[in-house]
Amino acid sequence: MGFVFSLETLLRIAREKLDLLREEFTLIKGLLDREEKTLKELENIRSLHLKKFSALKKDPLEAQELLIFENYLTLLREKIRSQKGKILEIKENLEAKKGELIHASMRMKLLEKAKEKELLNYKVSQRHKESKGLDQWAQRSKKGLKED
Repeated sequence: MGFVFSLETLLRIAREKLDLLREEFTLIKGLLDREEKTLKELENIRSLHLKKFSALKKDPLEAQELLIFENYLTLLREKIRSQKGKILEIKENLEAKKGELIHASMRMKLLEKAKEKELLNYKVSQRHKESKGLDQWAQRSKKGLKED
């Protein structure tokens, strides 16, 4: 019978968990990148409209138009604030996932080291058995030669 690692099931599960955590981390990172891009776009739109607003103040405008434009800018500011909140939440999730990933990686390394150690012990045991078998064979051969 060959080498069988006693914790092989745990090692397999640890590998699968690590792979899943890596995928989740990548997905969260992708979401963060998209949300940061959206924030940048909102900030650019707001900046562009603020410049237009400054130019519009110089021209005579009806109070209604000015109010609509100001409400639009307020709405953009609120969207930006909301987007920043989303990004902060995603960053917290990303950090938590990173911690889980590090923990799972360390667990995986410990299990792999345990497997290496168990394999080394198995090889030593096998060599010892082979050596013992060869010694017994040599003794039988020696007895057989003496009888002749």
